[in-house]
Amino acid sequence: MKIGFSTYTPKQIDFLLNNFDFDLVQLPFNVFDNRLIQGGQLKALKKKKIEIHARSVLLQGAILNDDILHKKGFGWIGSVLDDIVEKFNRKDRLDLCIAYVKSQSKINYILLGFDNFEQSQLGFKYFDAPNLERGQIDEIQERIGRIPDRLLDIRKW
Repeated sequence: MKIGFSTYTPKQIDFLLNNFDFDLVQLPFNVFDNRLIQGGQLKALKKKKIEIHARSVLLQGAILNDDILHKKGFGWIGSVLDDIVEKFNRKDRLDLCIAYVKSQSKINYILLGFDNFEQSQLGFKYFDAPNLERGQIDEIQERIGRIPDRLLDIRKW
């Protein structure tokens, strides 16, 4: 049997790493949120051979929905994502988001939620698409920059 935790923040992961032995962690990870890379938590988890399950890959669908982004005060980012999709010759934002997370070698599994069967079929199709290259990942992180926690942490919505 494996023991694991579901987390929301880098601080929670630091606490778990410093206080518990565990086998897996479920954590938020997406094109908007590179806190776990910058903070070294992904590297620390991998060093301890902890299985990493990425969730919130689509940030509760906000990454795909300009209306939600506008309501949260981040309408500008939709056009940035669309520019990246075009530049990297991806099919759409969903393709980009899945490729971004798939390209992270430290992540073992990806958890996705969909509103309907058609979306899930499309999502599965994109798992066969090529990963992003290191330079593309760096460019995404540079263009998007640091997104405030009020958008990243869905508990604060």
